[in-house]
Amino acid sequence: MEQEIINTAFKTVVGKESFMQGFGAGLRSSSSSSGRIQQLQAELDAQKRETENAGKECNEIKAKLVEVESCLEEERLKCKEIEARLLDRQSEMQEISSQVQTTIQAALSQYLPQVCIKR
Repeated sequence: MEQEIINTAFKTVVGKESFMQGFGAGLRSSSSSSGRIQQLQAELDAQKRETENAGKECNEIKAKLVEVESCLEEERLKCKEIEARLLDRQSEMQEISSQVQTTIQAALSQYLPQVCIKR
């Protein structure tokens, strides 16, 4: 009678026919849980490796970006220097052109009055 009360109470609380069935089911679920835990741990480890690799790749890309930005800044400075030299050369060319025109006008003015007088 006592065993029957225990079994009935167990069945009501646990939902199994007997303690041994519940215990056996617990063992089965425990072994499947262990396998599931191992599977989840393996997945977690794989994700950690992927994250570490992604982090390394990100750091490499950041380093490359810093390098490229540095090169770009050097090129900008070179470009500004070239532009400044170009402006200087253009100014020099304008000055030379002005001097040439003045020289040509002076030379022509010496010969033009004589040509105009002879007519």
